[in-house]
Amino acid sequence: MSINPPRNPGAYPERNEDCQSAIERHFLYATVNSSNPYVDLARVLTEITDEGTQAGWSEEELTDAVLNLAKRHDMKPSI
Repeated sequence: MSINPPRNPGAYPERNEDCQSAIERHFLYATVNSSNPYVDLARVLTEITDEGTQAGWSEEELTDAVLNLAKRHDMKPSI
C-alpha cells in the first residue's frame, strides 16, 4: 500500500482532508486486526509516519489525520 502525496506542495483548503484520505487504508489496516478494544494511536502513527513523510505530508499533518480518523471511526485511544 502506498500513501498518496498532497495535490499541491503548499497549503491549500482541503489539505487536511486529503491527508486523512491518503492514510485511511493504512489506518484501518493497522487498527482493524487489533483484538484490543482500545487503539494504540502512537503505534499506528509510527507505522504511517515513514511512508507518509516520504509522500510529502508533515508529521503534524499525519498526527492530526490519525486523531481525526480515530474520532471518525469512533475508536478509543489507549492511554
